[in-house]
Amino acid sequence: MMHQLFGEVMSALEKMTRGVAWGDLDILVVDMPPGTGDAQLSMSQRLRLSGALIVSTPQDIALIDARRGANMFRKVQVPILGLVENMSCFKCPKCGEKSYIFGEGGAQRTAEEMDMKLLGDVSESCDCNWHQFLSYDEYARMFYI
Repeated sequence: MMHQLFGEVMSALEKMTRGVAWGDLDILVVDMPPGTGDAQLSMSQRLRLSGALIVSTPQDIALIDARRGANMFRKVQVPILGLVENMSCFKCPKCGEKSYIFGEGGAQRTAEEMDMKLLGDVSESCDCNWHQFLSYDEYARMFYI
């Protein structure tokens, strides 16, 4: 089963990177599954990546995967652009109170420990309200599409 899934992921990556006339791109974002599997390694070897954006939820287990992913990209000389904390909190739609249901501060600590820039966080109830994500600094604005 895993071998078949890997084949499908690699086939999709091949079609996306070699079978599409993208034209001149400033940036191409590829949403990959977490971890340091063959798909990530193969992609970093087949393509000239200018950087990797690491996205993680605040839970310890997810941050372990994020660290592994960042270390893998560093080993193959792919610069880490930064870390984004996804599902950082749940924001009540009625009163606006924030609840940190998956923990608080995990991405910030990980970014500091691994010498990465924390680019922002996206709340669980985010409805593509990108201005909250981009309010961190000018560096984060490069991801606004």
